[in-house]
Order: sequence, then structure tokens, then C-alpha cells
Amino acid sequence: MACEMQTLPVKRALSALTAARDRSEFSSRNTSKGALVSEVYTVFTAIDKGLHREEVRKTLLEGDILRKTSFETRRKIADAINHRYLWPTANWLVHCLAEATRHGVRLPASLTPEFDIRTIDALAATQAVINEFGGENIVNSIENPMPGSNPEVDLGAMWVAALVAAARI
Repeated sequence: MACEMQTLPVKRALSALTAARDRSEFSSRNTSKGALVSEVYTVFTAIDKGLHREEVRKTLLEGDILRKTSFETRRKIADAINHRYLWPTANWLVHCLAEATRHGVRLPASLTPEFDIRTIDALAATQAVINEFGGENIVNSIENPMPGSNPEVDLGAMWVAALVAAARI
């Protein structure tokens, strides 16, 4: 099965996203172990070679595919990978990530020249938009919008344009 973007009916897609969405309080759960690039690569390589996704947690905890000495470290990694990638309706995601491991751990390098990954300063772009119109003017237009206007959408469009401009530099 080729890994392609799937088009789902809207209700089904929203249902899948709702099932995957984390509704707990904000936490650092997704950042406590960082990106886990090599660990995720190892897990999805094992899945590509035949490990069933239902067995991932067990093999991680037992140290079969990751050689971490601490059970607690393996448990946190297993929890993070399970939470990030192995949610119940994510079969397509698991398949695509497993297939992607065939290209090596440095996947972004294989995306060039189609993609050029850049770091931009979102805070500076945001500040530039605010400075252009003035914070007080922005707040006033949101609190008292002109008839037929949508200041939040307009501000969002200006912010996105500023981010795009920063990425093109």
C-alpha cells in the first residue's frame, strides 16, 4: 500500500481528530523527552520489519528494541511514542512513518530540493505586525469592530503574511 495523503469524509476526519486530541490540562508531556528522533526511527523501523503496533509498548518496556538501562526511561519513551504516534485511528500514520524509515534517520535531507527547512523568529514577525498597527489600535478594532469586518481574521492574515515574508528572506 503506497503512502499517500488520504481524503476522508469530513465527519469521519473530524471524528478521527477528536479521538486523537488530548483533552487533558496543558503539560510538558510532549516535551519532557524531546523529539526522540532516533528512538522513533528505531520503533518505526521495527514496525516496518514486522513488529505489530500493539507490541510496541511491551517491546520498548522490556528493552528489546531500545537499549536504555533505566526502566523508567523506557517507560517515558514508550508513553511519549504511544501518545504522539500510536493513537487508535492512526493506522495510516503508522504505515507512512514505517515506510519513511526506509529512507534513513535523516528524512529532512531526503526532502530537498522540494523543501527548504528554515528557522524563523515568530516573535519578531508578530512584533512587527503589532508595531505596524499599534497594540492599542488592534485591541480597539477587536473590541469594537466595524460592521462587516472581522479584525481577528485580518490580524491573522497579516501575521501569516509576516511569517511567510520572514521565511522567504
